[in-house]
Amino acid sequence: MKKKIIILPAEYPTKNNPLAGIFTKDQVMMFANNGYDVTVIYNYFISLRKINIKNLSNFFLKQRVKNYKNTTEIINLLFSTFFNYLKLKLDYLLTKKLLKQYIKKKGQPDLLICHFSFPTGNTARKISQEFNIPYIIIEHSTGYFTELYNNYQIGVIKKALNNSLLIVAVSSFLKKKLTKYTHKKISVIGNVVDKKFFLLNKKKKKFNKLKFLIISELVKKKQVLELVKIFKELKNENIELDLKIVGDGPEFSNIARYIINNDLEKNIKLLGIKNKKQISKIFDSTDYLISCSKVETFGITIAESIAKGVPAIVLKSGGPDDFINKKNSYSVVSFYELKNKIKNIVKKSKKFDRIKMNNFIFKKFSEKYLIKKYNKLFKEII
Repeated sequence: MKKKIIILPAEYPTKNNPLAGIFTKDQVMMFANNGYDVTVIYNYFISLRKINIKNLSNFFLKQRVKNYKNTTEIINLLFSTFFNYLKLKLDYLLTKKLLKQYIKKKGQPDLLICHFSFPTGNTARKISQEFNIPYIIIEHSTGYFTELYNNYQIGVIKKALNNSLLIVAVSSFLKKKLTKYTHKKISVIGNVVDKKFFLLNKKKKKFNKLKFLIISELVKKKQVLELVKIFKELKNENIELDLKIVGDGPEFSNIARYIINNDLEKNIKLLGIKNKKQISKIFDSTDYLISCSKVETFGITIAESIAKGVPAIVLKSGGPDDFINKKNSYSVVSFYELKNKIKNIVKKSKKFDRIKMNNFIFKKFSEKYLIKKYNKLFKEII
């Protein structure tokens, strides 16, 4: 008989935000592909600051249900509230209502999997106590490093962590931070790298100019504008390079303005949001990925890049330290060092073993490898 799992994400891909929580969707597919009956209940709270004509019609307590292989997705579309208590209450009540419907149809689920401790950890804790369903938390949040959470939220997070049966951190870096908030055992299991899309293309193209790529949400903590300024400095030194920027966010207009004002349109392209298939194709015409975020709890695009045989230049940010090394990447500690690393690469590029890079990532983060780790954990708690 199939084990029944309910997944409660704080981020999940939607039509309005297709890349949000894509790592959660990858895990949903991993469980569904390996014999689990999976239901996703996602209460999507959009900020009141983001109200516009386009999304206004979509957010009147609408519900969207989608069924596919061993999986049901239920997404409630809601406007957020500035009051944490009300948001937590609403998340809990809506999830509880859907859980009752689920139990009538399928019976008691075997496990709740909660992605992020806030706000869904609070919902999982209450439902677990009320319905006697075990729950685990898989934590991804950079918020512990960026002072995102206030004292009230930290209190909610601690309760959620300490009442869970198990905590999974997606990196050793994040695990170390979480030990300050809980006495519970924490396992480290990374995110899934999708083998369907990120296979090695053995015919690597060569170009006259080195081609760089960054894939990132365009927010200040990702420091993409600072990277663009580095490429401007390199151009001033007569070093002509290409940079493609994949992503969107509040910094998009600032970055676009800087590119135009500094005559960088021929060198730097803003490509917007791309799906996995499109990103994989872009990797095939890329020499190096760059990651310059202040903090990463995992770094999925870096792992995907290495899987595609594209070495990464990574500004030290925590999570990627679990899998980057001298055989697949360059690690730097400042933008000054990043700039010099690019200049050194232009002078003489190191040859990386692309096949070994690909094998290394899929030995650590393939669906086949990670499901074994989760199955072992689940045997202890279900």
